[in-house]
Parts: sequence; structure tokens; C-alpha cells
Amino acid sequence: MRKNETNPILVAIKEYLIMTVAITILALGLHLFNMPNNFTAGGMAGLSVVISELLHMNGIMFSTSNLFSILNVVLLIIGFIFIGRGFGVKTVYCGLLLSGIMWIFGFFFPMSGTLTENKLLELLFSVLLICIGQTLVFNVGGSTGGFDIIGMIIRKYFKLEIGKAIMLADLVVVALGFIVFNAEMGLYSLLGALMAPLIIDTSIENFNMSKYFIIVTTKPEEMSVFITHTIERGATRWKAEGCYTGEEKTVIMCVMSRFQARRLRAEVKKIDPHAFILVSNSSDIIGEGFKPSNQ
Repeated sequence: MRKNETNPILVAIKEYLIMTVAITILALGLHLFNMPNNFTAGGMAGLSVVISELLHMNGIMFSTSNLFSILNVVLLIIGFIFIGRGFGVKTVYCGLLLSGIMWIFGFFFPMSGTLTENKLLELLFSVLLICIGQTLVFNVGGSTGGFDIIGMIIRKYFKLEIGKAIMLADLVVVALGFIVFNAEMGLYSLLGALMAPLIIDTSIENFNMSKYFIIVTTKPEEMSVFITHTIERGATRWKAEGCYTGEEKTVIMCVMSRFQARRLRAEVKKIDPHAFILVSNSSDIIGEGFKPSNQ
């Protein structure tokens, strides 16, 4: 709904910058909090923690961060083999970048222990950083790889819902945490696994929150000029008639950011003190200036 078309090259650059920052944040959550505490809250990170511990039990010392990097690359290769071109450039980019950053952290900044003695505090920061990273990646149509790839393969060959497939895989990893470590670590991991989807869903919804306006006014021209020229958003309008008075009115519909909405609400009452305004929240808007129709 923006007046001017957005340059696709600039959009791509912006998206890849966002994904780079997001993956770095996610990697910090894994390296600083998740892996040192042996949290197995699902995903490739949790599986890496379990496998690393099993290797240690058998006298094989292998960094969890490096193991995670290797497994992630292996999973990307498997994805290429079974999924092919439908794999997605952004998924490949994020998967390789995450593997590379985790290897750098593991090689140059190895963790000899936890940052604090408070496991609950570290679990909260682990989930928070990981969810922030995943939210930013998901918001630009990317994927962090990992178990998402397994979900894609299962969906392609077994016709199961990807969400259920990933959830089952995560629950298996959490269950392994109970077996390989102890009940305490398993419960911490289960808590993290339950928290993560709620935080991601809430974050995505708030991140994309926009204001949806329906304005009933007798001064449509002034209102339209302010929306399209001052705020620079698109709008749609149509003629209407008041049921009680029979007076001819115009209904204007428009969608904009929360910051722009504050300006419009203040201006509407200046233009038409008797205007009727309906303002709603919406986090799933498809169309020009918002979410592309192919996402």
C-alpha cells in the first residue's frame, strides 16, 4: 500500500543484513547459555548436546559447538539431496552462517563452564536470545535450518504437517535429555521447549503489528490527501449513507504502522470532529507495502 515501489535489491540487502544479525544473536544464545548448561530443549542444538555428552562418556572429547556446526552442514547436504531446488536460498545462507559462527565461537571463545550458577536465569536468556534470532529470521521469510530441514523432508515424502513433525522431533530430543543427563536437566529443557513457541509466536505477532483504520467522514478529500501525501500510505474509499440520518458519507479504509496511526488519529479529529473511527490491530496483512502474497 505504499505509493512508491520498493527497490528489490535494497529489500534483499536489508533482509540478509537482518538475517546475519539474527543468526549472530541466536548463536550467542546457544554458545553462552544453551550448550554450557546442557539444555536439550529440542532442535539441532539439543541433539548436539546429547551426542556430545554420549561421546564424552565414551572418552571422546568433542566440542558441542563444533559438533553442532558439523551436524548442521550435514543436514543441509541431506536437504539438498532430498528436497533439491525447493530448499530455499535463505535457509542455506542461515544454515551455513550459523554453522560458521558456532565454529568460530567454539574455536576462539570456548566456554569452560556456565556464566552463572543460576540455571533458571540462564535458561531464560538462552530461550530469549534464540527466540529473538528465530523471530527475525522467520519475519523475512528465512529459516535457521536444523530440524526445519527434517520437517521439510518428512512433509515431502510422508505428507505430514511440518509443524507436527518438528514438534515430535523436538520432544524426542527433550526425552533424550532426561535419559542422558538427569530429571532436573530434562525438566529445564522441557520448560525451554514449551516457552520457545509461545515467545516466537508472540514476538512475530507484535513485530508485524499494524493498525487497521475504518473512517466514516463527510470530508473525504482532506482525509485522503493527508493519508496519501503526508503519511504516504494508500487507502480505499467508498460512498455510504447513514442509516439513522440518511446523510451521505464516505468510508475510508487504510492500514499503517503504529507510529503512523498516532498521527492519523490526531489529525482525523482536526479535519472532521464528527468522524467515526474504527481502529483494529492486525499482524497478518498481505499486499503491497506489507507481506508479499507469496509468503
